[in-house]
Amino acid sequence: MTNPEPAPDPGLERERRGLTRPAKWFWIVAGALELVGWVLFVLTSGWPSVLGIALAGLGLAPLVVALALSASGAVAWWSARRKPLA
Repeated sequence: MTNPEPAPDPGLERERRGLTRPAKWFWIVAGALELVGWVLFVLTSGWPSVLGIALAGLGLAPLVVALALSASGAVAWWSARRKPLA
């Protein structure tokens, strides 16, 4: 006799979707800022290079937020499967 898997928790699935939906936009904003910043830094000299460093630095904030939201969404997804993390 096989042991059936427990049904996923719909509340945690909703929470996962609620966390990962805005994370996608933070990833896009962070990627755009980082890309433009690094291109300016590598391909130019003088003040545009400094602007590139500033843009890359500003891109770190949405990157950290996107990483945190994605990690929280992954934990909610795993918990919805009703399996322990450790």
